[in-house]
This record gives sequence, structure tokens and C-alpha cells, in this order.
Amino acid sequence: MKTNHSVWEEMKSLSGVRLKSPAIKPMYKLNYIWFFIYVILCFSPYMYFLSVKVIREKKKLKVLMRAMGLQDIAFW
Repeated sequence: MKTNHSVWEEMKSLSGVRLKSPAIKPMYKLNYIWFFIYVILCFSPYMYFLSVKVIREKKKLKVLMRAMGLQDIAFW
């Protein structure tokens, strides 16, 4: 493609503006870390008691299945 005028001269007249990006502060990351630690600490007693109850129920079912004459492999 040929033009009668210099495209480069027109390109020199254009100027760009560099946008500022917001700086990521490590403080925000620290807040997220504390939030996740807090959530884990809040739900760990609940998960402990839930797992204890599920294991207790599974043991009862295992004893019941043995009484019916089934083997352990049928439980899993």
C-alpha cells in the first residue's frame, strides 16, 4: 500500500497516556489470611463432632451387617 504522505509523521503526533495501576498492598493479603484462619477455626469443632457421629453410626451399621451375616467388604 502506498500513500502520498508519510504515515510515520502522523504516528509521531500521537501520544499515549500510561494508566496507573493500583498498587497491591500486602495488608489486604494479610486480612484474607486471617479470615481463612478464622473460618477454619470456627468450623473445626463442628467437623470434629460431625466426623465422630458419622464414625459412630458406621460402627453400628457394621455390627448390624455382621449380625446379618455380611462380610466387611459389603460395608465399603
